[in-house]
Amino acid sequence: ASDWSSDVCSSDLPIGIAVTGDGTRIYVTNNADGTVSIIDAKAGFEIKRTKPQPKSRPMGIAVKP
Repeated sequence: ASDWSSDVCSSDLPIGIAVTGDGTRIYVTNNADGTVSIIDAKAGFEIKRTKPQPKSRPMGIAVKP
């Protein structure tokens, strides 16, 4: 099995993953730098990285259907 998260996310320590109901977006928590990556599932690349709160270390994530 391939570890695609290392190909898509440029952050260290990706932990949590959630996929939108329509499968178009993947959200990955990057614990090491306290960010969340938003990935275009079809294209396979990060379209945005956001920092939810200062000094946070996100671990889990869920997407509301």
